[in-house]
Amino acid sequence: MKRYTLYYTSDKRDQKSNIGEYLHSYGNASSVRTIKQYVNRVKREYANNNPRDFFYTDQNYDFPLAEENRVYLKN
Repeated sequence: MKRYTLYYTSDKRDQKSNIGEYLHSYGNASSVRTIKQYVNRVKREYANNNPRDFFYTDQNYDFPLAEENRVYLKN
């Protein structure tokens, strides 16, 4: 079964992040439809942080955050 993780950037700096200061992850899903629902939820819950540049990756990749493994979503 495929598992996807949603990522996005925002104006808020995450000091604890090991994936980048302004890159955040949000939820795991088994379908792209759920990922799109997560995008709407992030936009609503974290609107004051200006979330943008949404993309998801398949967790089965050895390097899921590699540029060639990202699938960007339209805002």
